[in-house]
Amino acid sequence: LALFVSAIGSAISFAILGFTHSLTGLWLSLVPQSLFNHAFNINKAVIVDFTKSSEERAAELGKLSMAAGLGMVAGPALGMAFISTHEQAAAAAVLFSILAVLLAALLPAIISPDEPSSSSSSAAAPASEVPAAPVE
Repeated sequence: LALFVSAIGSAISFAILGFTHSLTGLWLSLVPQSLFNHAFNINKAVIVDFTKSSEERAAELGKLSMAAGLGMVAGPALGMAFISTHEQAAAAAVLFSILAVLLAALLPAIISPDEPSSSSSSAAAPASEVPAAPVE
């Protein structure tokens, strides 16, 4: 659900950007993206849930962080190169809307709720199974 909301926030942001002709509209287009952009944290949680060992988890989280850093550096340059008109920003809004629909349709099939996650196996033991501290 959160990835879906994040994609919708991006679509709304690009739609505002595509139809604005003022500096105020440009600043307003940043609001939905800023409020609903939680994709990085959600992706980290998915990696933690689906990796078995701590070494594999660290490697995958490192790759995710590297990709996020690369996106922060290359993203604005690519955005400037590919989105220079209002029509292109509107097209990006359509693409993010399609992404949101695909996430809503395909992600539940990938992550089924009846599969146990690895984070539940590392949960703390119930209080009845924890040995009591010695009393002095």
